[in-house]
Amino acid sequence: MKTRMIVAIALIQFLAFTVHAQEKKIKKYCEISFTAGIFANNVKLNFGQNKQYSPIKDSLYVRKLKHVETLSNRISILNYMSKLGWKYIETTSSFKGEPSTVLLSKEFDPSELDPSEIE
Repeated sequence: MKTRMIVAIALIQFLAFTVHAQEKKIKKYCEISFTAGIFANNVKLNFGQNKQYSPIKDSLYVRKLKHVETLSNRISILNYMSKLGWKYIETTSSFKGEPSTVLLSKEFDPSELDPSEIE
């Protein structure tokens, strides 16, 4: 009887911890813009960064994200981003020289983000 009680309590604590851990994830978005050039495609990545600021703390992960701009094939880019944990949301078409864009999302632990990104 005591063993069953201990197992039941442990299971409840485990489930409570799992639900609590899932609630703490923060969803962030990333936009990849493709502009056709004369000799090559131009790829730009926007995950909320600028020259002085990155919403993601891990500089190695940021370098992996910036590697996307060196890839020229859209499928390679989407496969690479998927490998990094990003999920496809939608694509917008380009109109007369405007870039087409792909929107992706990923859930981060708060510890992976700059404190100003945590609401």
